[in-house]
Amino acid sequence: MGTGFDQALLESLLEKLKKIVVSEAPFECEPYKGKVTWVEPKLVCEVVYMAVSRI
Repeated sequence: MGTGFDQALLESLLEKLKKIVVSEAPFECEPYKGKVTWVEPKLVCEVVYMAVSRI
């Protein structure tokens, strides 16, 4: 199962995300303590499902 993202799109997205990185989680209670990179909520995407499977 693929993402549909090619290398050029991934690199473009990474550059956009790098510009909106923040140093702290934007929540009072941080939902995840592992290694994460938080970003400002400035980008929007549209998701289309071709099929949904049950596991």
